Amino acid sequence: MRINGFSVNKFRSLNNFNIDELSSKVLLFGDNDTGKSNILAFLEMVFMEKYSEDITDVPDEGKESSRRIPTGFWRGIVEGFSYNYFLNAEELINFSILISFSKNEITNLKDLPLDFLASFPESKDDYFLEIFGVIHPLDIDRSQMELVRVTFDGEDFYNSSNDPDDQYLAGFEDIVLPDSRNIFQVLMMSMNNCFLRVPALRFLRSEEELNRHEGNVLLSADNFKNWLFQINLNNKTHSIYQKIIDDFSSPPIGRGNISIARVSEKAIELFVEGEKGLILPIGRKGTGIQQLLVILAYIAQTESSIIGIEEIELNLSPSTQKEILRIMVNLVDTPDYPLNQLFLTTHSRIIAGESDIDKRIVALNENGETRVDRPGDDDKAVLEFWNPL
Repeated sequence: MRINGFSVNKFRSLNNFNIDELSSKVLLFGDNDTGKSNILAFLEMVFMEKYSEDITDVPDEGKESSRRIPTGFWRGIVEGFSYNYFLNAEELINFSILISFSKNEITNLKDLPLDFLASFPESKDDYFLEIFGVIHPLDIDRSQMELVRVTFDGEDFYNSSNDPDDQYLAGFEDIVLPDSRNIFQVLMMSMNNCFLRVPALRFLRSEEELNRHEGNVLLSADNFKNWLFQINLNNKTHSIYQKIIDDFSSPPIGRGNISIARVSEKAIELFVEGEKGLILPIGRKGTGIQQLLVILAYIAQTESSIIGIEEIELNLSPSTQKEILRIMVNLVDTPDYPLNQLFLTTHSRIIAGESDIDKRIVALNENGETRVDRPGDDDKAVLEFWNPL
């Protein structure tokens, strides 16, 4: 599964925005504050699981009780949505996203009826699903996302304007209820939380062990060692820890064996054992190694198959920038590795100069709207960016 393209109106600087023909490895490069991060933030927001709110009266207490009900990514409430509208005007956001699936991805989905799979030619290798939706203000800090229409290989897969009994799979005449709703649910749920954005902050620091009675630590660079320490000691999450260790020590990364331990009454430290048996704290291994480990952790702790990484070149030398890029590109191409598509943002000419990645230059027009284009040798915007006066 991968994102082939999308269009959106009125999300941050993404107004009348369109990007298409995306490959499995996409590099977004350009100046600061042109909308590169907004592209990743939009995709993260669309595919994150949302919820509805069930509010009931509690007569004896004279108040209301509410609970959140997960609804899937395609509809429901989005929190923390302030300042996400174009020019801060709280107007309707509309969008469409084109997603492709391989034949194996479709046939391996559980609970898809055989008659649905049989409705496509045996020779077909790829399937295309397009989602059309809107997002509107709900209250001061929340918005509501609603699904308008979905097509699957050009046929109606969902249409909100149809009668309730004819909203699902209207373009597939041989499929009847309740199979149509089930097919829709199975395919849409396969995209739930499919996009993960890795933040630019990926540098580790000294840490004291946190009290586990205060609750589980969330993954971030600030508390990375505590997070890793906790998932190692927890039987339910130890497999995530083991995957990070295995990925870090195996090709295409192959950077040594990781261990974590208490080094004093309060402090915990992360160690790397190199090829010759030399064991050093990770802080002695450089920022490139730290970044790699944090990125691998984000990938390992999620089921997302599409990853967006902010500013992959931060604090890295030219040679290390190339090496990090090569490793990430190789992960996408590694069979059975759970990474189908990679989005990178960068300001680096070193990374933008690499040839084996789909490059898009990102810029703002005179209206404050983000635009993307494929760079060419005579592209004025590219020349002005890399060779400022």
